[in-house]
Amino acid sequence: MRSNFAGGTQNGEAEDEPLPEGWDMQIAPNGRTFFIDHRTKTTTWLDPRTGIAASRPQPGKTDDEIGALPEGWEQRVHTDGRVFFIDHNNRRTQWEDPRFENESIAGPAIPYSRDYKRKVEYLHSKLPRAGSNGKCDMIVHRETLFEDSYRHIMEKSPAELRHKLWIEFFGETGLDYGGVTREWFFLLSHEIFNPYYGLFEYSATDNYTLQINPHSAACNPDHLSYFYFIGKVMGMAIYHGKLLDAFFIRPFYKMMLGKKITLFDMESVDNAYYNSLIYIKDNDPEDLELTFAVDDCVFGETQTTELVPNGREVRVTEANKEEYIEAVVNWRFVKRVEKQMEQILKGLHEVVPSNLLRIFDANEMELLMCGLQKIDVKDWKAHTVYKGGYGPSSQVRV
Repeated sequence: MRSNFAGGTQNGEAEDEPLPEGWDMQIAPNGRTFFIDHRTKTTTWLDPRTGIAASRPQPGKTDDEIGALPEGWEQRVHTDGRVFFIDHNNRRTQWEDPRFENESIAGPAIPYSRDYKRKVEYLHSKLPRAGSNGKCDMIVHRETLFEDSYRHIMEKSPAELRHKLWIEFFGETGLDYGGVTREWFFLLSHEIFNPYYGLFEYSATDNYTLQINPHSAACNPDHLSYFYFIGKVMGMAIYHGKLLDAFFIRPFYKMMLGKKITLFDMESVDNAYYNSLIYIKDNDPEDLELTFAVDDCVFGETQTTELVPNGREVRVTEANKEEYIEAVVNWRFVKRVEKQMEQILKGLHEVVPSNLLRIFDANEMELLMCGLQKIDVKDWKAHTVYKGGYGPSSQVRV
């Protein structure tokens, strides 16, 4: 990172500091580093720690420049078009090009990644060890992946789930160097987090992050058993270093870590509700005639929930509006899905102890479980709304 920024020693030292709260760092499709301010929902090329813009990326190195793969390695293309690498020496697969593990080729790691990497290394050094012998065998049908996986995992003990995973798709016998297991997690993610099953739902019509469906009991009478199963799957993914192909609202990760949900967390999930609560926070709510009760639409019917005992009779005033806002946020994200989250955490912590996960923050927890979201440039361009006199042909200045 240091080589990508202008400035001297002082700026270099600033880059070694963690990003300010609410900020995130990612790589644009052209390879240039950019920064996300989740508080204002804006992106910028400027590093908030230094005030200096990331330089434009240099042309990427070709295979001739970075050299041949190390001895015993092979490069292949996955069925979805992604390139992956096979280490025949250790019988494992990975998405990362092993040549870029050499710092002279890849450049120095960014400070935020180094801190996260240390935490991941600590996590794996402290995880309960599985026996050296034995495997966690599962034969699943692609057509009934959800049901087969549920049966296998619910039959096994936490210790068995920590053994080396050996997944086989029925009728497709082959060696699992890790690629089959990775595909299994990928496909299973699509199944268990599919809103069609009623366990999860999209947080908004224009936001494809997932949240627990607070009305999952009405969709599936065995919903708590499935949430317990999902917690086990999450624990297995973390334990075995695999990723789930799903992204959740930020409060979900905070609940996993036992952290308090705040009003700020609502902004990225339900902006209209967030703005309403901000208005109440900044103004005298007396004229709004609100009470400590909220309405919720359940399958077309409006149901009222009291936030405190006799909430329908308790008026929201200037004196108690902070308590009201806190109660609404808690109801919106915690109380409605309390039983479901309890089962997820039960399954998760059977595989990965809770104390080992608390070293991560919400951003890192998302990265640990789900990796980085991909940026679809065509979709981004198609849905961009230009304001302030800017248009698609405007020159960007940083």
